[in-house]
Parts: sequence; structure tokens; C-alpha cells
Amino acid sequence: MKTKNNKNRIDLSHYYPNVYFTMREAECVYLLISYETRKTIGKMLGISSRTVDYYLENVRRKIDCKTQRSLYIAMEKINYKKIYKDFFDMST
Repeated sequence: MKTKNNKNRIDLSHYYPNVYFTMREAECVYLLISYETRKTIGKMLGISSRTVDYYLENVRRKIDCKTQRSLYIAMEKINYKKIYKDFFDMST
């Protein structure tokens, strides 16, 4: 599935009505489901682990996931890694 190509966000409304991830949210989710810790994600992105928590909490709220594990399962179900990679292929 193609997602709308907007340089500031990844549109997931095909999977979740009216849901998009900001670029920071998208990066945090991608790294989280790639088995990186919040602390490592923060170091990789140059932000604090608390800021990573903030972005991931926004994502969980947007897609109605109560836990990190449910977020991981939801992202695996829609093949988020491919969506993320395709988004950057389309924007180059």
C-alpha cells in the first residue's frame, strides 16, 4: 500500500482512520520495532529518552495502543518497516 507522501509526516489513514505520524514519531517507532531501546533511540536521534517516551506515547494514543507490546504488534501487522522505507524511497 502506498502512503501519502508529505515531507513532514507519514499518513497511515489507510490503516488507522485520520492517523499520521510526524517524522520524529515515525523515526522513534521504526527504531523501536527494530529492537532499539529508548535510551539508544534518543542517542541516535540526538534527543533525550524522555522525549522518545513522549513521541511513543503520542503514537500509542493515536492508534489506541495501551502498551509498548501492543504498539509493536500493531506496527508488525501493517508491515510498518516497509511503509517507513517506502516513504523515504518516494521522497528522494
